[in-house]
Amino acid sequence: MSQILDNSLYLGNTSSNFYFSRGTSGNFDIVPGTGYLNFPSGNIKLGQGIFYPAVDSTTAVSFKKANATTNVAVIDTLNGNVSVTGTGIFTDIYLPQARLGNSTYSTVNDFHNSFGSAGRKEGGTCANVGGGYISVASGNGFIKAADNDNAQLMFFNWATNTGILIPSDSMRYIGVIYNGGTPQVESHASFDWDLDTSFPLARVVNEKINNSDEIYISNNSWWVTDGTTNIIQVIRSFGLIRRDDSVGGLILSVPGTRNIKVTSGTVWSGLVDYSFTGIDTSLAGTIEAYWYKAGVGWQASDITQYSVTQWNDTTLTALQTISNNKYCNVWIYGEMTNTGPGVALVYPQAQYNTAAEAESVGAPTLLPVHIAQLGMLLGRVIIKQAIDAPVKTQSAFGTTFTASVVTDHNNLANLQGGTASQYNHLTNAEYSGNWDGKNISTTGLGSFSGLNISNYIAGTTGINLYSNNVNQLVLNSGNLYPFVDDSLNLGTANKGYKSFYLSKGNANDVSSEGEINYNNRTKCVSSYLGGMRQDFIGTSFIQTGNSTVANTTDETSVLGLGIGTRIFPSGFFTEGKTIRFKFTGFLSGKNTHTALAKIKLGDTLLASSTGTLGADMINTLWENESTFTCRTTGVNGSIIGQSRTLFGAGQGFATVTIRPLQMLIPVLLNTTTGNLLDATYTWGTADPDDSITTTNAILEVLN
Repeated sequence: MSQILDNSLYLGNTSSNFYFSRGTSGNFDIVPGTGYLNFPSGNIKLGQGIFYPAVDSTTAVSFKKANATTNVAVIDTLNGNVSVTGTGIFTDIYLPQARLGNSTYSTVNDFHNSFGSAGRKEGGTCANVGGGYISVASGNGFIKAADNDNAQLMFFNWATNTGILIPSDSMRYIGVIYNGGTPQVESHASFDWDLDTSFPLARVVNEKINNSDEIYISNNSWWVTDGTTNIIQVIRSFGLIRRDDSVGGLILSVPGTRNIKVTSGTVWSGLVDYSFTGIDTSLAGTIEAYWYKAGVGWQASDITQYSVTQWNDTTLTALQTISNNKYCNVWIYGEMTNTGPGVALVYPQAQYNTAAEAESVGAPTLLPVHIAQLGMLLGRVIIKQAIDAPVKTQSAFGTTFTASVVTDHNNLANLQGGTASQYNHLTNAEYSGNWDGKNISTTGLGSFSGLNISNYIAGTTGINLYSNNVNQLVLNSGNLYPFVDDSLNLGTANKGYKSFYLSKGNANDVSSEGEINYNNRTKCVSSYLGGMRQDFIGTSFIQTGNSTVANTTDETSVLGLGIGTRIFPSGFFTEGKTIRFKFTGFLSGKNTHTALAKIKLGDTLLASSTGTLGADMINTLWENESTFTCRTTGVNGSIIGQSRTLFGAGQGFATVTIRPLQMLIPVLLNTTTGNLLDATYTWGTADPDDSITTTNAILEVLN
């Protein structure tokens, strides 16, 4: 029976659980002015099977089985938060906010297919089961049905395979293939996995050792999960701190006098990059210099110049003086500080007899912990005791430091020079004694009989070649070339004239026709030919690589690496000693841009000139030639010369511009120390279009 009571319609009696009300407590009512039902209890239950949550203008209708926690279906749009307990099953999920415009791809599954890769997640380990067979454990991972980047990426499992044969003396690649939807493990003779429908798990070699098959397994699967961590691990294996080679920079050089310069660049640690602004201690700033004090620990100080007089014996408590004529390595590192990347110096920890021996050794293993763990080697400066000019400056980038020098013959592991069990050297008795009465013969063109090598023989300089007790050198059959007054006359035998002979070095000029000697005064080889003295010309340096100065206002050397040396040692220069220096290349620059060119010898500025480009230049030919002559020697020695640069563009009869670099008076030059000849270029503006490249350079000693 229905009745209306208190503005409510009851279907049944007043104790019924189903009635219409005006919004008071009850099962549901009609909300005035809205046109929909309100269910204060939040649910409608029909029969025993379907359960409906409340419905309003912002909540979709969902269907559940009675007393269940999982939706059967959801209809309409959900404008709000959705919470799903348990595992939801979705054909795909579309995220409008992750899409720009009418993009081709827009769903979570699109992202899954694009950034996921086929490969192993777990399992798949190979093991030797004997008889030339291996087993492959079951596993799981990801795979596609087609070799297509947009194909559906699927989770899958594969079963164990316990019987894969590896033929004798062969290598096999073990992997998994899609196989039409029934994945299986296979063995391939080559690496032919397409990495979408198939991928590798391992490499296996069956090799005969001692006439018996031996199985060798490398379980190096195509592991694709936890990708970011694996990438960081691989990058870390390249080094804790690394230079960004694509950016470049961090190049070590020595400007000024024993200053350190490192150009700007970028370094990486893991996936984090750090910018390094560079430093030039000849202009500003300092670097940390470290040495190890025995029993105490590392000591540090701020410096602008490295030392050429001290080295670090790590077994002692003070820096030691470098011995006369010894060579050392000054090590330059990049270090991480509280304010970012910086430059550190580590004192030499050994001294060497030759520059080659110093160059052959690797970097020190004893380092401050923060440099060993948070730093990187930038390069080294090879120095000679008390010489300001470096013997060589080496960057760690592109230069390999290897320890290869042998200073003890026994370290050659009995390496033979000829007959077995013989070194083919003098015995100690022969080295300490003499060879009187002994012959040295050759089995080739002829033999020398009566060779006498002694500490001193009157009339000779210590080596006397004779025949029948006469000071003569016998060449061929009976032709005698006599030694007279310490000279070897290479002329017609037994004649009264000389066509060519070598004489002992002396302080006097050559004066006899055909004479060649070492002149102690000018320190060169001289000849007397055609009635006049003629000195031999020698080449001391030839450049073998390009050197470019571009897009910088730093003073930079325009000379590159080469054969020989540009360092003139102490005592090289004598009165009248003359050198000639030629170098050439091409230049590009903008009209009105300026540049300063300098020619320097050690700390001495020989010549300089500031020029302004009169027009835009692109790969314009230039050539410099300089000649300098030593006037006086000593600590306050002097030198003078002239230099000029030619610029020419185009082919044929091109216009040539001359840029003089003049010296009006001699300048001071300390000839008692080593001096490096250098040419530098300083652009007035840092512009990518301003560059000068040296392709060829030659240094000649004219006397």
